Amino acid sequence: MTMVNAIRLYMQHNTNQFNPDKSYAMQDVRETFRQSGNIFNSVLDGISVLDCSLNILTVNFTMQTWYAHRKTICGEKCYGVYHDRTGPCATCPTLQALKTGVASREVVAYRNEPKNASGWHDVQAFPVLDDRRIVGVVEYVKDITCEMDLYARLVSLQGDIDRLKEQNQLLRKFVNQKEAEKQDIEKTISHNVQKYIKPVLRQLRTFFPDKSMESGMMSLVESLFENIIGPHLEGSSGLDDFTSREIQVMAMIREGRTTKELAEALCLSCKTIDFHRGNIRQKLGIKPGDRNLRSFLLGSRLDFGDISVK
Repeated sequence: MTMVNAIRLYMQHNTNQFNPDKSYAMQDVRETFRQSGNIFNSVLDGISVLDCSLNILTVNFTMQTWYAHRKTICGEKCYGVYHDRTGPCATCPTLQALKTGVASREVVAYRNEPKNASGWHDVQAFPVLDDRRIVGVVEYVKDITCEMDLYARLVSLQGDIDRLKEQNQLLRKFVNQKEAEKQDIEKTISHNVQKYIKPVLRQLRTFFPDKSMESGMMSLVESLFENIIGPHLEGSSGLDDFTSREIQVMAMIREGRTTKELAEALCLSCKTIDFHRGNIRQKLGIKPGDRNLRSFLLGSRLDFGDISVK
């Protein structure tokens, strides 16, 4: 199948090498081959003149060289000399030209046993006319073995590309499926956090509103909880080094909100906000007292996307 596709590709890309309207007059053919140093002998490709019975009438120097192992060439059947066959080839362009009176072309495989060589010939058959009557055919034979090897490789590479495209489509489908599953998980986590975890944390905080140690421990627990579940919550901005809560805090700081305003908007303690601030400064490489965090964020190229904070 590869070679069939390679032949088809070769024929499509080499249409300018064949003139389907071309034919020869028998008188001109005879005159050309009679002349000393004729033009047919100067052609590096093979040329044969056959009669209507596929007998070889004459050949040029190239054909004599290719089939020098044959005792006789002229007067023999072309399929016997050129292909070691007892009958015409199934895709013989010469038979087609004799039948239709129109030039024909085929890519034909050959095997040269004495020279242990095989390959491909581009065979073009042009009718020879004598007063509008078909009396023979001129075969123009070009060895295209190297070209066919290249086209076969092209077909093979195209097959590899097609398979890669199919695999890429399957991979894209798999990735989309996993992304959908990931979003479902994020929605579930976000829902459960809002419904179950947050109310419990708020309730615990009411147990010791004036105890600084316990309040600090609660702030630490809240912050650790945010760092653990933050990457899995829906709405992540894509900033890999930061949790979604830290991104939310950065966006609000850049808007100019104070720690107290952040704590009220996010239902967190001021100590938790300060804990987030410390993590943000550390990840941004800002040393304590080095520079103002909001000024840094205003001058940075960090993109928080469409995060909206009410």
